[in-house]
Amino acid sequence: MGAFLLALAPLLAGITEPLKNWLGYKQKEIEAKQDLALAVLKAQSEQAIAVVTGEVSQTRARLGATSQNFKQTTWWFLSLIVLYSIIFRDQAAQMWANFALIPQWFQYLYLSVFSVIWGLPIAKDNMSLMFSSVKNAIADRREFKIEKIKAFNKEAAYVELRKELFTKGMTQKQVDIFEKVFKAGQEE
Repeated sequence: MGAFLLALAPLLAGITEPLKNWLGYKQKEIEAKQDLALAVLKAQSEQAIAVVTGEVSQTRARLGATSQNFKQTTWWFLSLIVLYSIIFRDQAAQMWANFALIPQWFQYLYLSVFSVIWGLPIAKDNMSLMFSSVKNAIADRREFKIEKIKAFNKEAAYVELRKELFTKGMTQKQVDIFEKVFKAGQEE
């Protein structure tokens, strides 16, 4: 048995070297995969930071779009018109009558420009969320109505009516009355 182990020893020595190389290769492969995963995570975090930085700078630009001095100037300008209307009534009445001659579309445009100056750039994101929620509510309501209409089956109702109430059959007048009732029930 000892001679057999002595003969087996060189063979085992020849197998251990490739096995050791293979295990070393597997270890390097695992390290390379971990390095790749770490590099991907770093790239994703850098990208997320860049996106957030861009959003912050965009919000900062919106907030600083109009200066406080400009807002105060427009407020005083509007307040002077009201004050003028209180002090000089006759001339103000003529001024407001002339203002009514301005086309409606231009009045809306004028109001929109002042709204933008006073803060709609900041509210822009929230406005889009508001309108999307209204759109979703309308879509939900529409789906509910469709489901409500689908839930009523006239033929099944006639089968049950004939089975329970009209065992000897229905006249055409009775069918017409039920049709009228079913139609009224579907309209809301």
